[in-house]
Amino acid sequence: MQPITLGPTPEDSALERYASRVAILMPSFGTCPFRKENERITKDWYAARNLCVFPGTDQATSGFFSRTRAINTAARAAYRTSPERDIYILADNDLIPSVPHLVKALAAAESYSAITPHLTTLHTSHAGREHLLNGDTTFLYRPKESGSKSYVVIRREVFAYINGMDELFEGWGPEDKAFLLNIHRQLGKVLELDGARTHLWHPSDRSKANRTQLMHNRNRCNQYKHADQPTATLLAKEYGHWLERDQ
Repeated sequence: MQPITLGPTPEDSALERYASRVAILMPSFGTCPFRKENERITKDWYAARNLCVFPGTDQATSGFFSRTRAINTAARAAYRTSPERDIYILADNDLIPSVPHLVKALAAAESYSAITPHLTTLHTSHAGREHLLNGDTTFLYRPKESGSKSYVVIRREVFAYINGMDELFEGWGPEDKAFLLNIHRQLGKVLELDGARTHLWHPSDRSKANRTQLMHNRNRCNQYKHADQPTATLLAKEYGHWLERDQ
């Protein structure tokens, strides 16, 4: 295996041409100290490359944090305060992207409805995470090909057209799959690249263990899976308009 690092790379300079156009939409979640530190490190990683992060929180009182509502909150902030930023990146607060594949995704943004830059996730161990946070490289990670497509590059106009993320999802999973299915059904042209992203270790999240909530999410995702274009459009309007919140 090749070592991984959070430090600067020669490829970073290729991001400069996109910096003024990009808004990183990042859900901010939980009180776990490891998660909060991961969020700080991830924000610093983007800031070091002049990429602007818009954190989003979930103000709903349903009892479950909703990643979809948090991302829509971040998108509204970017839309209202930085209209010059016309490329959105949906990026969790514990993921570091592969720069070469991120550059490829940004270059392809005009030609595709959405791009997922990563096929594989490099899951760091607790010790491997500490190596990275200390500025060192590490071999302590486990590569895993994953069905998760939670890191997405998408033009603002496409995000608006499909009505953002479906706010009827509670908690996590499989809202990312439903989001891409919605794009597939309404617009098509989703590009999948074969990059590898780095996941910073944190303790398991108990909120993912609620089976009732997870089954609701899976049933909702299956509605998109079996939808045609008109049906997907209707599904994506059932939760209201993504921009008409926080008024």
